[in-house]
Amino acid sequence: MGRLLSALVIITGVLFMGFQNTALAQDHGEPPVKELEAQFNEFLKVENEESVLISKGHDTMEELEQVFGQIMVPELAEIYVDSKFKEVDGKVMVLPQDGRLKIDFNREYDFTKVNENHYKLSQAATGDLYEGRTLKIDYIYESGEWIFGNRNDILPEVHVDGDTDEGTTDETEGDQLPDTATFFPTYIMVGVGVMLVGALLLLARKRSNA
Repeated sequence: MGRLLSALVIITGVLFMGFQNTALAQDHGEPPVKELEAQFNEFLKVENEESVLISKGHDTMEELEQVFGQIMVPELAEIYVDSKFKEVDGKVMVLPQDGRLKIDFNREYDFTKVNENHYKLSQAATGDLYEGRTLKIDYIYESGEWIFGNRNDILPEVHVDGDTDEGTTDETEGDQLPDTATFFPTYIMVGVGVMLVGALLLLARKRSNA
């Protein structure tokens, strides 16, 4: 009986560690907001050439799309490149445009966790040019890294793991999971525990009746 009990305890411990490691593996941490914003600003840098602004270090629109695609979904990269640049005589020129909204890290901003693969950031803009506007950024975890899933609602919807979760109402602050999240490892452990207790009681009853 003692050996059986020890074996059951060991099996339970192994199962628990396995479920715990699985749950931790799904936690990707928070998006590297400052790093992604720095890369985004770097890709948008331009230089002067004969009083004309051209993209810095990129010769074709296709190349520029690939560069932007390193930090955002392809659909967003395509829109950014098409709306801000044009290719003329083998050079990528910058289209005339107003200033753009970017994160002011000297001021507070709202940072919300939608789920393990999706975070949202918003920050009210300041200054006369952006009065009444709000910067909105969606970060999604895709192919093992955090990228921009949307920015200022340029795309009509945000796809996370193949599903659209735009307009979701289960957002929570900080590192908390949505109310709809389920903890399957916990449920499984409870079930295993009940089965073990039942087995021990059954064995104890048989020994007492012997």
